[in-house]
Amino acid sequence: MGQNKIRKTLYFSLTIYVLLILTFFVPTFFIDAGPYFPIVAILSLLFLLTGFYLFFLAHKSHKQYRKYLLITAFFSVAPLLFAVLHNLFYALGILIPYLSIIFEFVSGITLIISVLISPIGFPIMAIITLKKINK
Repeated sequence: MGQNKIRKTLYFSLTIYVLLILTFFVPTFFIDAGPYFPIVAILSLLFLLTGFYLFFLAHKSHKQYRKYLLITAFFSVAPLLFAVLHNLFYALGILIPYLSIIFEFVSGITLIISVLISPIGFPIMAIITLKKINK
């Protein structure tokens, strides 16, 4: 029972981090949000650390929750991971001109995963996992 409370607290904190990051990025379309970047960097680091902790909990949890916990943890770690991969493939595309089309394609895929798929997938998987835990 204690581990379920820890997981619920973890999911709610991850969801709050996502909402805080979204509340930063949505107004950036209308105002200059450059001075607030350190706040987003700290929230992103907290989000990443919480994702790693979620991986740790997934390995200690019951088998019926493990799959959902691992997918949710992946979605919480994926934005930073795929952003780094995007930059790596973009740089390789510039450095190796004869393979640039392949690296640009892979760079685009990793950017889409980092910016679109992961932020949408995390809240969905967090809600699904919370429903599974509450059964």
